[in-house]
Amino acid sequence: MHEDAINPVTLLIHLERPHAEYSGIATLEQVTLAGLTSSSSYWVDLALKWLERGALSSDAIARQLQATAETLHRSHQSLRHRCASLARKQRQVAN
Repeated sequence: MHEDAINPVTLLIHLERPHAEYSGIATLEQVTLAGLTSSSSYWVDLALKWLERGALSSDAIARQLQATAETLHRSHQSLRHRCASLARKQRQVAN
């Protein structure tokens, strides 16, 4: 592993606090993507809350939201719908 690489797992804990309070070395996008790519619905939910509260907007986030919506287990229907809705909004902002 490269010295400068950031382990996404270490970023997840930051999602438990409001994004406005974040001041770590990783970007807001990196922290949010770590949550969206987590296998835990808990971290996905917290990443979605950051986005719903206006944390940021980017093409990478929109792509990951769509991917997460498509790959979350069916039992997480609410999370899938939130991901798909936010992906649409992110793409609209980008255009």
